[in-house]
Amino acid sequence: MVLCSNEEIDHGTECLLLALRHSGVKAKLVSGTPHLWKVTEEKDLEVARTLLPRITRNTSLVCQALASSQPCHTAGDSYTRNPFSDSLTCNKECLRVFALLDDTLRRTCKELHFSPRYNTPVPSPTSLVAITSIITTDTLPQHLRSAAAEISKTARPVIIIINQQDHSSNVTSLSLVSLQQDVREAFSDHLGPVTVILRSPSRVPEMVKEGECAPEVHGHTSDLDHPPPDTDQLPSLLASLLDQTSRCFHGLVLVL
Repeated sequence: MVLCSNEEIDHGTECLLLALRHSGVKAKLVSGTPHLWKVTEEKDLEVARTLLPRITRNTSLVCQALASSQPCHTAGDSYTRNPFSDSLTCNKECLRVFALLDDTLRRTCKELHFSPRYNTPVPSPTSLVAITSIITTDTLPQHLRSAAAEISKTARPVIIIINQQDHSSNVTSLSLVSLQQDVREAFSDHLGPVTVILRSPSRVPEMVKEGECAPEVHGHTSDLDHPPPDTDQLPSLLASLLDQTSRCFHGLVLVL
């Protein structure tokens, strides 16, 4: 048996050199992946805790509109019921939101599974992102309770994005506090954080009626060409929320 010297034990940081010097093996270089790095200090562990979920987890994307137009990776007919009520449905606005989030979702998970239901089986570890629309926030608490009963308690994080169809809808500070309490109570026995995002609908151009003037164009664009105000905000917010696994910020209701 050949032993390393005390100097090598204390200061030998190049493992390959020590192996070549003392074991007589022949080394061969092989291609690695961009996710391959050496963990030597505590800060390296922090990086690992953040990056590893992005390359190992499956994300369940729950949306009726998307599930009907995307490959749906499911396992059998194990659904209980449709979680969406008449006042909470998916429409073209959901497709607009997904267009904003598509790249972020695919960069932060191993595989993206499209489903029309909350309780579709997805391989673990799993995060869940739901995109839907609502006419009035009055029905939201009941929907959240139904969703909590069907979403896997081990899914982490859970992010529910809800488009408010009524442009005049206004969530007051008081109602926001009440909604956050509803989220915490409904998902009290879930292991990961749950966040609800309420967003205003995208500005959809109206048809110009006969005899009316079209919107004035300034330069090469008009007001109708402007993207939704959360075009940059929503993807970065989603990326940050997907990195959260503790319940420190559980039960947040964010309004965009």
